[in-house]
Amino acid sequence: MLTREQLQGVLLCLPKTEITVSRDERHIVGYAVRLRVHFRANLEMLEAIERTLMQYHIESKLKNVESKVRPRPILSVGKIENIKALCDLVPALPDCRGQWTDFKRAVDIVRNGEHYDQEGIDEILTIKGLI
Repeated sequence: MLTREQLQGVLLCLPKTEITVSRDERHIVGYAVRLRVHFRANLEMLEAIERTLMQYHIESKLKNVESKVRPRPILSVGKIENIKALCDLVPALPDCRGQWTDFKRAVDIVRNGEHYDQEGIDEILTIKGLI
């Protein structure tokens, strides 16, 4: 298990955030938004991260093999409540990929339900760099 400070260091360097916007006619604006955080490392490290996240009541999914093309382990965090709790652990420091500031903004948009209107979708598309 990692300490809080060690986990914060890992969060600043290791994970990759994902914002997916896909066409979905079930929604009023015609788009669905999915947020995820992926950790890729050796299995021992991912197990340590998973145990530490459990201490903060953050659910995650550990797979020994990501896919046939990428046969390495992956740890994913996917539900908005868990992602919000994970974002709360990320310190306000520069990160390796420069992704957390924009990702936190997208999480707030989704958490507040603003992604169900056109302005919210436009802001998420701007965050992704598509507009």
